[in-house]
Amino acid sequence: SGSGKTTVGKLLSERLGSDWLFFDADDYHSAENKAKMSEGQALSDEDRGPWLESLEKLILDTQTQAGRNAVLACSALKRTYRQRLFAAAEGSMKAVYLFGEFDVFHSRMLQRADHFMKANMLATQFEALEEPKPDPWSEAPFPTPKEKFLHDRGISSSIASCAASAPRSEAPFRDEALWVRNDGDVSRVVDEILCNLHLPPK
Repeated sequence: SGSGKTTVGKLLSERLGSDWLFFDADDYHSAENKAKMSEGQALSDEDRGPWLESLEKLILDTQTQAGRNAVLACSALKRTYRQRLFAAAEGSMKAVYLFGEFDVFHSRMLQRADHFMKANMLATQFEALEEPKPDPWSEAPFPTPKEKFLHDRGISSSIASCAASAPRSEAPFRDEALWVRNDGDVSRVVDEILCNLHLPPK
């Protein structure tokens, strides 16, 4: 949260043209999940299960019934979440990781008052985050946002490495994403995405 994924996603879908739809994964959380987050409680994997199922159905319906392309803005924090979404898309999905420092994201969240995800919960998202691998067109920072977050809180980088090295399935899922820093210049961010994902602008 606070990465600007909704703002960037909407502009990206507009730039891609009328054949592209836009969906915000936050809209598919249950009322129970939204209430829990609005009270400052982090969601568990169990809480996120029905949400992921809704997103899997959304992807399948968009591809098979509507026959359309779409941009999905989503906080798929863990590798297993992303793997499920890629499987639903049958490998036709391209991922973009909008990254930035904790303090920048936190500042953005403090400026919004109408969202169920409160700023004091951002730390739990950084703690749960399993960063995807940078694709060949990415310039990933060193340290990464997750590594810097842990370092600033006195947690060794070796723990971050272990956390990111969860057991992997035998499915051909590489968990790669285009890493793009969102510095607040949304137009530049979208230009970078279009250039490096080789998607035609509108």
